[in-house]
Amino acid sequence: MTYSATHPTPEVIDEQKSQQEPRAGRLESASTDAFKGICIFLIIFGHNKSLEYASPEFRAFLYLFHVAMFLYLPFLRPWQAWGRAKPLDLIIRYGWPCVVFTLVYSVIFVKFSGRSLTEVPMLVAEAVLAMSARGFDHATGLQLLWFLPALIGIRFAMMLVAPIAGAQLWPVLAVAAFAHSLVGLLPESLKYVTPFGWPIAALLLFPGMVIALLDLGRRRIPVWMLIGLGAIALTLMLATGLINRGHPLNVGMIFVPSIATPLKLIALDLIQIWAFVTLMAVSRLLPVQRLFSGLGRMSFELFVLHQPIYIGIRAISPAVLVTSWGPWVTGAVTLALTIAIAVGVAVAIRSVPPVHRLLFPAGVGSFGRLWSPHLQQ
Repeated sequence: MTYSATHPTPEVIDEQKSQQEPRAGRLESASTDAFKGICIFLIIFGHNKSLEYASPEFRAFLYLFHVAMFLYLPFLRPWQAWGRAKPLDLIIRYGWPCVVFTLVYSVIFVKFSGRSLTEVPMLVAEAVLAMSARGFDHATGLQLLWFLPALIGIRFAMMLVAPIAGAQLWPVLAVAAFAHSLVGLLPESLKYVTPFGWPIAALLLFPGMVIALLDLGRRRIPVWMLIGLGAIALTLMLATGLINRGHPLNVGMIFVPSIATPLKLIALDLIQIWAFVTLMAVSRLLPVQRLFSGLGRMSFELFVLHQPIYIGIRAISPAVLVTSWGPWVTGAVTLALTIAIAVGVAVAIRSVPPVHRLLFPAGVGSFGRLWSPHLQQ
């Protein structure tokens, strides 16, 4: 065979592949960062009360999927890698910030709740053991920390099912679907005690496995298919009354449909899968990456920090905001301020590596190398 520019030698082909693979990795990383950036923006948007007043239906729509998008991200990992995570590293990476910020926010909450500092240890212990949105709300006045133990629970569930599913995929999917359909029927007492977010892991494991099985996070879905899936999902959402202004669905509070309302449950699944695939597709666009990748790279910090910052802005808003502007303008201003201040705090924390590793450790090893000047997370 004659080799040429159009028919390169095997050595040239191998070199081209080695050059393309790092580039593909960088593009995938930028896309994932943009995806996380969009999601954290939507979460901060959804937690803004002024924007909630301006459009309660849109806020209720966001609550169907916005935090769940982060919980589906682990399902982008190759099936074979699900069981490779180190449980203790997962607990430290997500559980330690959960404990630290529960303590910090509980102390701050004392000022507004009429409690005393002597009650804080018991409240923190209760919240950390219950690991539920209700428990964190009772201790800190905030629900958002439920996400961290739920993320650990999702990863634990993936580690558990990976070796079984490799040999018996369809029975595992059937069991996951059955558990998924029952979560909405849990009594309130079990919704308060949710170690490692086990009800949320049970709720999201089945659609997450569908995302992984169909490779929906990486596959390039045609636009017409995205539009079609969206049309079906939104139509079913409206037809079943999935959005309820008085008592909106909330994954964190485990207020979700069940087998008792199967069409609502299917509508929720379709909305979440469609949102995940659509946001993944949008995140591949270069302008979107330029706009949101920065937020995505610090999405963990922004998630933990943004709500107290927003509450602080609202507390002093009479002095700094003209609330008579109306909910949309007030919401836009407070949204921009929340993001700007949260980003500033996150950047400040990241600029002092020991502090960043102490508050947001990558795993067990981070504590042993707190003061290493060369270690970057």
